[in-house]
Amino acid sequence: MQKFITLLLLIMAGVTSYAQTIEERIKEISDHITLITLQEKELLKDQFNDIDEQLINGQIDAQEAERRKEEAARVSAQVIDRQTQALIGELQYVILEHTNEQILESNAIADTIEIHGKKLTLVMSKDERKELKSEKRTTSQLVLAYGLNNHIVDGQYQSSDLHAWRSRFTEIGITLKTRLSPNSSLLNFKYGFSLVYNNARPTDNRIFVSDGNLTTLQQSSQDLTRPARFRNFYINMPLHLEFDFSRPTYNSEGEKIIRSQRSWRVGVGGYAGVLVNSAQFLHYNEDGNRVRLAERGDFNVRPFNYGVSMYIARRDLGLYFKQDLQSLFENQSSPTNFSIGLRADLH
Repeated sequence: MQKFITLLLLIMAGVTSYAQTIEERIKEISDHITLITLQEKELLKDQFNDIDEQLINGQIDAQEAERRKEEAARVSAQVIDRQTQALIGELQYVILEHTNEQILESNAIADTIEIHGKKLTLVMSKDERKELKSEKRTTSQLVLAYGLNNHIVDGQYQSSDLHAWRSRFTEIGITLKTRLSPNSSLLNFKYGFSLVYNNARPTDNRIFVSDGNLTTLQQSSQDLTRPARFRNFYINMPLHLEFDFSRPTYNSEGEKIIRSQRSWRVGVGGYAGVLVNSAQFLHYNEDGNRVRLAERGDFNVRPFNYGVSMYIARRDLGLYFKQDLQSLFENQSSPTNFSIGLRADLH
């Protein structure tokens, strides 16, 4: 135990000594740079005083005095730059070397450059290095969407059938995006799968009721404590042609760097899917007790759905619109489901 404590003290002393050495070296170089600058400024001040005396004595005119001052200031700046250039390079070397020693073992990538004849290892994080090269031609995204869901009846929106702000949809999915051109991010083919929950909440204490092959909205026999929730759960396959207006950048060697979702995006396409299940949830009171009833069945909902969709986004977040191209229920021409909300493509 005593040997361990002794070793620990020696390590701490070494670290402290090293830190002091670094700080002392930085201070020494900085003081030297400051001294050179102050000395040169004092010499420049004396030159300005001599020029002012010549102007007062009539030896030169105002225009000549201004010209000489500008020339003296230019020469002085060159002297300062020439005398401090090597010191500034050494200061950068000391600071960067010390910084890189602390983070070199972290999640980073190293490059070696040379400053004033000294080799220096520059450390760059993987995220920073990622920005210096084009992304892969096919990338993946996590898609999250949420918004309002409603029905169109006989080609028209019926605001009285469903609660506009309480009927909502949720979509969670994974997509792949492939650039159609290897040298541009403008045109992309986007495809994947999504889990979609469409919820409809009828107004006026009504519920969806199946009567043979027909499903309609009817008054509930119970006094509902909250609007009924009619939920349809789908697994969809969305397909979009995405126009990504992100501009390419270029690295120090002039190579084009292509990265998507840095600007506006527009996606147009559609989807097709299969119904997983349908359910209607009712809440009411019976004999003083709260009842939550889940009615499950097909409700004559079509087992497959398809439709059109589009989104307009800035970077990862945008507006999303979807509409089925067939009626919700079999053997009926209405209603047709549509949704509008926010969409996030987490790249």
